[in-house]
Amino acid sequence: MYEFELSPTPIQDVPQLLRGWIYVGSGYALDTNRAAKVIGFGEKYVQHGGANHRYAGTYIDYTHLHLAIERTNERLWHRLTPADFGSDEVRATFLKVSRIMIRIGDLPPSDFWVGDKVILDSSHLKHERTIGHVDYEQNPVRYTVEWGKSPIASTTAIGEELTLVERGPAWNFAHGKLSLEQGAAFFHSIGMSDKVRVPHGVDAGSAYWTFEMAAEALRNGDAHEMKLKRDLRPIRFVVIRYDDPVFAEKMRLATLREFGLIDEEAAA
Repeated sequence: MYEFELSPTPIQDVPQLLRGWIYVGSGYALDTNRAAKVIGFGEKYVQHGGANHRYAGTYIDYTHLHLAIERTNERLWHRLTPADFGSDEVRATFLKVSRIMIRIGDLPPSDFWVGDKVILDSSHLKHERTIGHVDYEQNPVRYTVEWGKSPIASTTAIGEELTLVERGPAWNFAHGKLSLEQGAAFFHSIGMSDKVRVPHGVDAGSAYWTFEMAAEALRNGDAHEMKLKRDLRPIRFVVIRYDDPVFAEKMRLATLREFGLIDEEAAA
């Protein structure tokens, strides 16, 4: 559900949006015969290993209402959609509220993470398959198991129906099992690394840096890795930034050490 690239509502806009939004204690008419009060909000989940890896965790979902029916005190959940609102202005507000990202905790426990390799026990073909999505809203948690790029080359299963073959890069990274090289490949695969272009000088805008400028960028913390571009003369380097601050600093120190640009005691 949350596989698209998130564009969180700017935090400075959140207080005003929520002051004009539905709140706990608000009345809500499900239909002409059922009046209800809002007694809480649901949760939304951003999982590891996808385009939104940097946001992984559990968040308040202000568009998923927990309601108490006034006459019967029946409790139920109601998920709002743009169709619930009559004007373009209110629909625009709904979209902004749906993108509010207030983190309330880590993801719930799950047997598998996106990218794990598993075997589907019910299949007579004991081929390795890949966890493509974890649906934390289901109880028990359900997993989308994929064996190809086509949408039809997938099925869903609960944890008891799956056998782990090998952990994927998201789990391995979170548990400190990846080398720097493997971590770099993981962040590249989920769009959390970028090549940095030369900011000034005769090479401004170029993706290829002199040794001196690349080294300066690493020392200043403006970049985290430099790689020799072997097919260029004169010698040039590609410079990379990573979005994960802990990994970025590990890579920066390792790169400085690799090129003899750091005192070993300072890196310790």
